[in-house]
Amino acid sequence: MPRPLLAALLLLLALPAAARAQDNEIPIAPPDPPPPSAAPSRPPPVRLRPVTVAFRANAPGVRVHYLPDPVLEDTPAGGVRVRRAAPPRYSLLCEAPCDVELPQSHFGLAFSRGEDGRLIRSIEPFGVDGRTGVRVRWDDRAGERLAGLLTLAIG
Repeated sequence: MPRPLLAALLLLLALPAAARAQDNEIPIAPPDPPPPSAAPSRPPPVRLRPVTVAFRANAPGVRVHYLPDPVLEDTPAGGVRVRRAAPPRYSLLCEAPCDVELPQSHFGLAFSRGEDGRLIRSIEPFGVDGRTGVRVRWDDRAGERLAGLLTLAIG
């Protein structure tokens, strides 16, 4: 039997089987789509309670100032420090000794004493994550500076 004739015969035999298979198939409905689910609910935000921070100083009249939103920058040694901010950005917190409620966060601290109000700023960020205390040691060397100036002037 020549090959083209054999191929045609096989094709004719295959067609009725394919037609019968299509007729006998049971239609299946597509699966139901999953029910629309609400977007996953977000957990309620965590509200951290303010905590008490006790400021104490070894000298009277030490005022505590704070920077509520300090910009932290990396140090070459791998730590972080507070980027220096202009003194007007610091707010007066209290005059030591005092106990203050602060939110749990990071702050920039600065201290002043006397009439000039010059701020001595801390470069380390002050982290509040629970009740804590800060001891400020103020070394006033105004008398030594005055003696040095008098010695220089009198010579």
